[in-house]
Amino acid sequence: MKLKNKRHEQFCQEYIIDFNGTRAATDAGFSNRSAKVTASRLLTKANIQLRISELLKDRSERTRITQDLVLHELKILGCSDFRDYGEIVRTLADPDGRLKLKLFSEIKGDATRAIQSISEHITKDGIQIKFKLHSKTPALELLGKHLGTFTDINIKGKFKHEYILSMKDFKESNKKMKKEGASGP
Repeated sequence: MKLKNKRHEQFCQEYIIDFNGTRAATDAGFSNRSAKVTASRLLTKANIQLRISELLKDRSERTRITQDLVLHELKILGCSDFRDYGEIVRTLADPDGRLKLKLFSEIKGDATRAIQSISEHITKDGIQIKFKLHSKTPALELLGKHLGTFTDINIKGKFKHEYILSMKDFKESNKKMKKEGASGP
């Protein structure tokens, strides 16, 4: 339900564009000087949070883009396997083999969605085909974050090096230190 305060409503509408609170506050008519503080304050209000959630839900329904769809697309990119697109064919005349690309009709399921580009160039040696898949790393990082795989925390202090521990390691280390501290040397 629309907010009664027009600037608050405009802030919510602007905020869901890029989730930049400072820009949203400025575009909603709040002072440039205090836009960052205003955005921070507005984002703590329950009615603002509720309105932003409503707007995001409406957009998801309108565009039919759901979290499941995004995760599915990330899975396609992250789990892409070149064997879905081609194979090395070896012959007696060519024991090292040659790459044979599959026809699109032979590629299984949604695998074609992981293809970033295909280009064909005529060279003096014949036709050269360049085939590129989308990078797996960003997709796998996003999937890992979604699944909570990457829960590392940085521990900085008076150390010669920066240490990175997983939350599990941190908790176990903390328990061990407490036990040793309690019993003392």
